[in-house]
Amino acid sequence: MNREELYMANTYKCEELKKRLKPIVSYDTLIDGQLIYHESDNNIFNVNNFSEYTKESNLLSYKDINDKLYKMSATGWYYYDECIADEVEEMFTPKLYNVNNGILTVAFNKQAALKFVREKYKTCIGEDWMYLDSMQQIKEVDGFDVVLK
Repeated sequence: MNREELYMANTYKCEELKKRLKPIVSYDTLIDGQLIYHESDNNIFNVNNFSEYTKESNLLSYKDINDKLYKMSATGWYYYDECIADEVEEMFTPKLYNVNNGILTVAFNKQAALKFVREKYKTCIGEDWMYLDSMQQIKEVDGFDVVLK
């Protein structure tokens, strides 16, 4: 995995979360305090609590985690689901992998680790290994946190 991908992880998370969440099409069904998420948010855990919807002005009132009230256009909102956010977080959390008992790499998942190793080391790991289905040869290394500084 290259450094740019690590920097882009938060963007990937937000895009994936929006794909999985259900957009709000009718604000009449929302109840006070219901968890909602806006498409402009840049953190998948930036959850808001619905307060009220004003149909005439198409404005939505919501409270942030500090209970501060805001008003915003009622477009681009989603029903928030914590389980989905957790799944997306896990999907895009970099992990350390040991490939073929010798090459350590950081990637989001086994497929990405294998792809990176094949591209990076294609001239020095041998043609036979390059075309094997090598998922069995990739192990996640436990006990490490990947930190970008």
